[in-house]
Amino acid sequence: MKKVNEMKCSGYYMIESLACARSCYFENNKEVIRFKSLFKRYMSNYVEIHKMYLSSEGYQILISLKATNKIKQKYVINCKRKEKAIKSEYIEEPWRIISEQMRIFGSVYAKWVNKERDRSGGLVKERYNRYYFDSKAEFSEFVLEMDKGKEVKSQRNVRYEVGLKWISGVNWLIVRGVGFVESLMSSTFQNYVVGNLVELTLLLHSKSP
Repeated sequence: MKKVNEMKCSGYYMIESLACARSCYFENNKEVIRFKSLFKRYMSNYVEIHKMYLSSEGYQILISLKATNKIKQKYVINCKRKEKAIKSEYIEEPWRIISEQMRIFGSVYAKWVNKERDRSGGLVKERYNRYYFDSKAEFSEFVLEMDKGKEVKSQRNVRYEVGLKWISGVNWLIVRGVGFVESLMSSTFQNYVVGNLVELTLLLHSKSP
């Protein structure tokens, strides 16, 4: 498995994204259901969804891309239905269609979550990462290892449920406060340092004496 930028039609992939600022990507079952529903709505015309591993820290989804002609056909139909212009570069490079759909999906889900939680800002640290499997056999072996609960990259929670220490108490409120403070800051180095100082101060004060 290797990290890639572009995706090949009929290839096998894992797509992954992690929550930002220590906030939970999924806080309850309602969010999980909504996530799955939106992902299927925006992606199922272009990819086969094999497995979803969801946790409070983010998601890892194992997919395979459909054949080139099917992706192009669905894209053209979708553009006509929505009266959108058909982009020639998307026809020539179908992986761009997948990337656009992922951006739309991520944006729609984030807006819904923000409204539900009465928050603002993004949910993830960065754009989703893509990992390519050289063969179907390698893909199948990876699925078996994941089903056994093997740790993969930064995902430590097998299920999406939030641990008890995050559900209640001042630590939960402090961490959510840190996320809000950081969301107000720009990406300059100075503000990065300030953000870390704020986080350290709040976490120190949240500890019991």
